[in-house]
Amino acid sequence: MRAGFRAEALAATVSLLTVAAMARGEATAAPSESELSGMAQLSQHGLHDLVSECWNAYAQATYISSWKLPYAAAYTNVGGSPNSLTTEAERSFTGSATLMAGARLWRGAEAYVVPELIMLRPLSGLHGLGGSIQNFELQKT
Repeated sequence: MRAGFRAEALAATVSLLTVAAMARGEATAAPSESELSGMAQLSQHGLHDLVSECWNAYAQATYISSWKLPYAAAYTNVGGSPNSLTTEAERSFTGSATLMAGARLWRGAEAYVVPELIMLRPLSGLHGLGGSIQNFELQKT
C-alpha cells in the first residue's frame, strides 16, 4: 500500500469518527495545548523543567486533501501545453511532518535541528507556482 494512500485513509478515518461522534451528540471539545504538548506531559510527570529547560523536542504534522469537480473548458492545453488543469474530476493532497529538537549548549548558546518531510500530489500534476498554491501548504517546496 502506498504511503500517501495510507495517510489519506488515516485522515479520512479520523474525520469520519469525529463526524460520527458529533452526530451522536458526544462531546468533541478540542484538547488544550498543554494536553497536546509532549513537553508539558513530561513536566507534569516530573521528567522535564519547562521554566529552565536545557532541551526540548516538538513535532507537528499537517495533512490536507482536496478535490475538484469536472468542468468544461474550451482552451485546456491549447497548442500542446501540458500546463493546464485537467477537465476531469481529480483529487490532490499535501502532507508535511516537522520535528524540532533543541538543546542549550552553554549560557547564551542553543542549537536546534529542524528536519521536515513533505509529500504531495498537486492537481493535474502541475509544477512550480501552479502546483504549490493549491492550498498554500506547499510554499515550502
